[in-house]
Amino acid sequence: MTEGNSNQGQDPISGGDAPAQREASVTLQRRTPRETGSLMDPAHESLADALRITMRVVQFAMIALVLLFFLSGARQINEGERGVRLVFGRVADDNLTPGFQLSWPFPIGDLIRVGTGTERVALDSSREFWPFLTETERRRSIDELGGRPSLDPANDGSLITRDQNLVHAQWRVTYQRREPASYIRNIHPDHEERIIRAVTKRAVVRHVAEQSIDGVLREGGSGEGSLSIAVRSTARDLLEDIGSGIRVESMELISKVPPLAARSAFNQVSSAQSEAQREVENSRAHARGALLGAAGSIPAAERLVELIGEYELATDRERAAREDNDAEAVELAIADRDRWLAEIHTLMEDPETSGQVNSLVSDARTYQLTESARRRTDFATYQARLAQFRENPSVTIHRDWSDAWLAFMNRDAVELFFQPKGVRGTEMRFGRDPEIMRTLERVQKQRRAEEIERQRQRELERREFEVDTTRVEMDAG
Repeated sequence: MTEGNSNQGQDPISGGDAPAQREASVTLQRRTPRETGSLMDPAHESLADALRITMRVVQFAMIALVLLFFLSGARQINEGERGVRLVFGRVADDNLTPGFQLSWPFPIGDLIRVGTGTERVALDSSREFWPFLTETERRRSIDELGGRPSLDPANDGSLITRDQNLVHAQWRVTYQRREPASYIRNIHPDHEERIIRAVTKRAVVRHVAEQSIDGVLREGGSGEGSLSIAVRSTARDLLEDIGSGIRVESMELISKVPPLAARSAFNQVSSAQSEAQREVENSRAHARGALLGAAGSIPAAERLVELIGEYELATDRERAAREDNDAEAVELAIADRDRWLAEIHTLMEDPETSGQVNSLVSDARTYQLTESARRRTDFATYQARLAQFRENPSVTIHRDWSDAWLAFMNRDAVELFFQPKGVRGTEMRFGRDPEIMRTLERVQKQRRAEEIERQRQRELERREFEVDTTRVEMDAG
């Protein structure tokens, strides 16, 4: 930059006078390169600082990205899950427990979570073994559905039994993924349910074909019946053969019905069978009550029935031996009969034996004592009268005749007629008093009724203690 010329009015080119001009606002000044470089250093330093900071940021970002890349393989395994760690596609660890687990990032490695909780699949539609139902019919129970004239194999699912009958059934399968490594190697999650359905349907078809329709209809629904256990076992084997890592825990038969067209006939048969079973149970209960009432306890009753059976068998052998005139066999049979009879008496007289047996024994003993006393009294009376007759026969006969006459006169059917003294002839027309006849008839009817009742009671007691020795079946549970 140079200072302005003092001769402002002259034209520098022509040398003449020029118009007046103002002082320049900008002046140019020449500098050396060294002076110019010194002026550019602050800018370069600022740019270098900026580039340095940017490089540091980029370096930190790259480090963060690398860390995030290596941490991208980590997973949180929840409860009810197991983890499988893969390295280059191979299983490195197949049983990672719940919690935060590390793994190599993809594509070096991966960490796959497999649920190990209980899963359920229902085979309850017409695609399996149940008849086709409309939306309205699905909202109704099977008992409310009317019978259909036929079955359409294209739409209605069913099963064939061993006796060539058809049956409808609904099943529910419960399973778990027990081996995560085998599961991820051989089972695609999108195809898991289809595989479970195919395996269980195959097992159901196989084992129902080995059962009769009555056996299927009697099958329980708790999953513990023989059919359910067999289906579960076969389904397990099939899943194990393909290395699925899945284990069937239970097979439950939810519903089973015969074809709807024949359902009413099956219900009638089932009702008859239930009624027969109920009658059998009632008979067993009655037999148990009778045995308890007779002997006081089931063991004592069983032993008593056994002894009575052996006694009757010995009696039959004795009868057969007598018919064959086999004296030796008769003696053996009599010995066996007496031995069994002695054991019967021992058991009936046991203080621990109670019930009607004890009462009968007690009544028999009372009757024995009473009859013995009466017979002894009669014999003593006879001996006394015999001695009196030998001493004075006429007095004894007169007294006994008087007693007999009085007994005869006191009978209900005897009528007395009195005739005044001094009458020589009497004409009598025998006819009974109607009142007396009615009384006698009433008394006789009452006596006949009492005798019939006594005979009925004796017959009931005889039948109550009658024993079938061919077969004795008791439920002593």
